[in-house]
Amino acid sequence: MLENIPLIAAAVALIGLIVAFVLYRQNDSIVIDNEKVADITEEIQKGAMAFLTSEYRYIGVFVVIVSVVLYAINGSDGGLETVVAFILGAAASVAAGFSGMRSATSANGRTAMAAKNGGQPAALAVSYNGGEKFEPEKYLTDYYSEEAVKVIEANKDRPFFLYLAHWAPHTPLQATKEDYEALSHIKLHRERVYAAMIRALDRGVGQVLDALQDNGLEENTLVIFTSDNGAAGYIGLPDVNAPYRGWKMTLFKGGLRVPYFIRWPGMIPEGTTVTQPVHHFDLFATAATAAGAALPADRKIDGIDLLPFVSGQVDSETAGVTHERLFWRSGSSQTALVDGWKLNVSRPPGAESRKWLFDLRADPTERVDLSEKHPKKVAELEAALEAHNAEQAASMWPSTASMGINIDKDLSIPDAPDDEYVYWTN
Repeated sequence: MLENIPLIAAAVALIGLIVAFVLYRQNDSIVIDNEKVADITEEIQKGAMAFLTSEYRYIGVFVVIVSVVLYAINGSDGGLETVVAFILGAAASVAAGFSGMRSATSANGRTAMAAKNGGQPAALAVSYNGGEKFEPEKYLTDYYSEEAVKVIEANKDRPFFLYLAHWAPHTPLQATKEDYEALSHIKLHRERVYAAMIRALDRGVGQVLDALQDNGLEENTLVIFTSDNGAAGYIGLPDVNAPYRGWKMTLFKGGLRVPYFIRWPGMIPEGTTVTQPVHHFDLFATAATAAGAALPADRKIDGIDLLPFVSGQVDSETAGVTHERLFWRSGSSQTALVDGWKLNVSRPPGAESRKWLFDLRADPTERVDLSEKHPKKVAELEAALEAHNAEQAASMWPSTASMGINIDKDLSIPDAPDDEYVYWTN
């Protein structure tokens, strides 16, 4: 039965479109024009989420039929655009969402990926030493973890560097049936899939650490665990970055704050915490120091060696400073963090810039915008940001995508006129 769900979804969409078209021909007051494109996009998202907010997506088919019937009853008030877009979005979601259900691998993240790939989930493959791409024989996270263990075992008698960049828990949201079934206490389907992906990731980290211990390398190996950004709003989990605002593709803390664990049993005391800001570029200086390598002297190095802070040589609470200022840039969005004050700037092309100012020492979750209350501080951080920008090389690649990102709502929650947005370009 599950194999036929995509066909059923397509049939429902076709019937819905026929009904909507008949209604359109019977009502001359309904007009579709290019100005409705943004509204149609929003309705497609809503239609997609209608299927994905239920563990048993059959209710989505019912929702589509009801929406068409309601349109027939209410006339043009509902708008043909809404009906058509809702049908298309819902049908596409159920087709993508059910295609992997036999192994409990689907969730709404696949829909976002499918939209960029002709309605099909993006093809994933691996390669070995730059060779031909191939499909691994097992779940990608497990495959990467086992390959990492092989690297450790093959290089145990010499210094080595291992960069293990797991795909999980990135979209498409897919998990093994075993991991999915182990989390039956999680009721929301997509949250359960997401958690199952993290379970596989956790298992893989354990395999790597076990391999280091089994090969006598644990005490003298620096292990760093981190992520490139916070969770995305398009996976449909409203609290995934709580208590922080924002998502991946924003420079609010929900997009910037990530796990940052450093483990070196022979050098770093267990339970050490650094509360001052650190950055991913600190990894380079830290790893170089750990390996006994000198930093290049012919260029500016932004990162710092974190070992004095994590080893307890420097007390980050009472002495020493990690970074007095940090900057982030992502196309139209830019951020300056200077002495505990954070300025977020969004510059939509052809529109007025939007600015937020936060005192992170008093407001770590960025709830109170102080930009109007402290214009001089805004000007100070803008000057620091411009000075930083002046030192950077121009981008070598043009932007190919741009969009507004709702700061406080994921795609499972409808937008509202007074919501706050940042403008993102890739």
